[in-house]
Amino acid sequence: MTGKQYKSMKPKRPIEEYINFDPFDGDKESGKIECKRVKVVKILKEQWCCESDHNIPKGSWSRFESAKYDGEWSKWYHCCDCIDKYLDEWE
Repeated sequence: MTGKQYKSMKPKRPIEEYINFDPFDGDKESGKIECKRVKVVKILKEQWCCESDHNIPKGSWSRFESAKYDGEWSKWYHCCDCIDKYLDEWE
């Protein structure tokens, strides 16, 4: 694991808080969203975190979102550590 150090591989909050977190809040009017699916997953291979400029290492937990946006399928990973930072600031 290079770069960012992860303090815990397990999410520190209930799964529902990560699912209810909407990183795209306010962007919904910019395009048509269909077939949206959100879940929290354990990363099986390194993925790119859309919140910060880093990779999410294998074995970490992440919010995974997939949707058909303006007719094209897209997927996004947001590591739980980055979401925790946002939620901590909002509390």
